[in-house]
Amino acid sequence: MFKVAKKKTVSWPVTVSVPQDGGGTQNSEFTAVFDVITQEAMDAVVLASADLLERVLIGWEGVAGEDGEPIPFATEAKKDLLNITYVRHALFSAYSEIQQGRAAARKN
Repeated sequence: MFKVAKKKTVSWPVTVSVPQDGGGTQNSEFTAVFDVITQEAMDAVVLASADLLERVLIGWEGVAGEDGEPIPFATEAKKDLLNITYVRHALFSAYSEIQQGRAAARKN
C-alpha cells in the first residue's frame, strides 16, 4: 500500500567529484538532509526565481573543512557550500533522484 505523506525529509547520499590536477577527479561522499517539497512548492520556487537548493537543503552529515574538522550545518556554512559549483551539481543530482523516486546512484 502506498501511503501519502504530507511532509517528508530524507537523508540522502551525495557523491561529489572533486577536480584534481591533471584532469582527474576524486569522489567524496556526504549525507545531505533534504526537504522533499511538493510540485506546488517547486513551482513557487521557480516563479520566484529562488534557489532550489537553498530551499531544500536542510542539513548534512560528513562535511569537513580542509583541516578535517566537521563543519556543522548553519546558514553561512550552507551558503559557502552552495557556492562551490561542483558541489551544487552533486546536490542537484541527488535531489533529482529523490524527486524522481529513483534509488541513490552509488559511485565507486
